[in-house]
Amino acid sequence: MHRPRMSAEDVERIRRWHERSHRAAREEGRAGQVFEYLGRTITVPPEVQPITGMAHLLGRAVVDEVRADDRVLDMGTGSGVNAILAAATAARVLAVGLERDGVEVEYFTHRLRAR
Repeated sequence: MHRPRMSAEDVERIRRWHERSHRAAREEGRAGQVFEYLGRTITVPPEVQPITGMAHLLGRAVVDEVRADDRVLDMGTGSGVNAILAAATAARVLAVGLERDGVEVEYFTHRLRAR
């Protein structure tokens, strides 16, 4: 039986923080984003969750840790930026997300790279 290690109050506090952060990132990226990210130029359309200020921490880990024979799963891919970084090195990358626009952007980017 699962027993939560966090209180219901802490869970609710974190959920509210996450929702505020998500809304702020959406508002900031409302017009879309084009930016340099760890050596790549990334375009994120306005319909897709933009990357946030802390994204470079995970992105740096992807760049440093992914190896050529790895198979990578990017669950909750959002803009797909970490899957794109992983695909530069890894043998196989699967990006899964709820935002159809993000998945389409990532698929298009991958198809361009594969040509």
